[in-house]
Amino acid sequence: METAKSFIHMNNLKGQIVTQLTLDDDFNVPDINADIEKYITKDALVHIESVKASEGRVNIRGRMDFKILYGCSSDKKVIHSMGNSIPFDEIINGDKIGNNDVVNVKCTIDDLNIGIINTRKISVKAVLTLNVSAEQVHDIEAVEEITEDDSVNYLRRKEQIMQIVVNKKDTYRIREDIELSANKPNISEILWSTVALNNISTRLYPEKVGVSGELMLFMLYDDEEEDTPVQWMEASVPFDGSIDVSGCDEDMLGDIETSISSVNVNIKPDYDGEQRMVELEVVLELAMRVYKEDEVSILSDVYSLKNELTPVYQELSYSTLVTKNISKCKINDKLRLDKDSGHVLQLLSAQGAACIEDVFVEEKGLRVEGIVKMKIMYVSSDDRMPLNIADEVVPFSHLIEAQGVTEQSMSFIRPSLEQISTVMSGNNEIEVKCSAVLDTLVLDNKSSKFIKEVQSVPFDLKKLQNIPSMAGYVVKERDTLWEIAKRYCTTIQSIMKINEMKSENINKGDMLVIIKETP
Repeated sequence: METAKSFIHMNNLKGQIVTQLTLDDDFNVPDINADIEKYITKDALVHIESVKASEGRVNIRGRMDFKILYGCSSDKKVIHSMGNSIPFDEIINGDKIGNNDVVNVKCTIDDLNIGIINTRKISVKAVLTLNVSAEQVHDIEAVEEITEDDSVNYLRRKEQIMQIVVNKKDTYRIREDIELSANKPNISEILWSTVALNNISTRLYPEKVGVSGELMLFMLYDDEEEDTPVQWMEASVPFDGSIDVSGCDEDMLGDIETSISSVNVNIKPDYDGEQRMVELEVVLELAMRVYKEDEVSILSDVYSLKNELTPVYQELSYSTLVTKNISKCKINDKLRLDKDSGHVLQLLSAQGAACIEDVFVEEKGLRVEGIVKMKIMYVSSDDRMPLNIADEVVPFSHLIEAQGVTEQSMSFIRPSLEQISTVMSGNNEIEVKCSAVLDTLVLDNKSSKFIKEVQSVPFDLKKLQNIPSMAGYVVKERDTLWEIAKRYCTTIQSIMKINEMKSENINKGDMLVIIKETP
């Protein structure tokens, strides 16, 4: 039987695996570096280099780049840094992973511990959490109508379906030349640098995704003069741009996670040839999922007055929108720094990153528990090593309004920070204020049946003859006009005309006159 079909573009989450990976290695201090006397701070970044899916498993290769800042008071240069990489090659088994699945991997550093074995050797231990999701992208063929039979009656229903339009990763590159302020000496060597990503905002445009935000750079460096203290600088680099994304439009909904993929900070001469410029190059990775909310007409049932039709059903799993919003959580806390590093004389800079630790459903929405990982740079009263960086944690809790959310809902929460400020509030006590911006998308998984094909055979004449040509019918509970018309080989329009009905609504006990329509 000839049928017209429509296509529904679906992206079904087949399975999700969360596992942990432990990295452990020892490293020698480079010969050109001084001995390690005092550990100051650390930093690390994970790079996923390749993800290869096969039947029942996925192979993930990558590396963790780390660096540490330490002091040595017996050396002319008080501050030193060293870094290295630990590669990993992990195979994760999963029954639901297939060869053609779209596999997304998110890796976070849950714990990073750097121990000093001796003055020339360190031990690096890290626990990485790998979140692996396998998704199946496919087009579903659904019957729209039967083209060769004009007596066919159709029962349709409307479904709000979130069809995925974009599921990809891309990068956005930021380059900026930063000049030292006039009161700062020239740069001889960069000792340490960190870059934080703040005020992230993304927006959908026709065939583009816009991204804006702010990079916060903090840098320690040696100047060209001997026997001078370590110098420091901080800079804010705003950015606003876009990347080309085919199929994207402004009326769609986006779940976009933005993270720093790589950072390069280098010395660059200014127009006079002096080492007074810092060349900053940052690559952002954007993991983009863009949805289009469509009202889809799905064929629920079908029958003909000429032939006996048997619809063949298939289960359809799809996503519907619960909520999409952006909320802010104001954070205010006080931190007491370690007195072993001396009293805090001056705050230089503060950077932070918001991390979601737990999400659970409450009556009015989603309760989010998280932390802000802070790096606070300051000058202390320790004459041997006045520059210090404290790694601190500030907890926060926030309720995201999401009416209709359930335990089975899928929530995607992308946190970022804005308006970070630190002030001294007492002896080695610092007051921290900031706002965590939570960009949230919540979806529900639903399923229903749709008709994938229709089988047709000639009417059974005996069965047709058993249907009376005219009948009086008393409506029963849960009856519908569609079911009655199908049972008595007629149409809804015919029943409504004969009984002078203005709508399809019927109630228990209603009397209907029904006339069979002979093929």
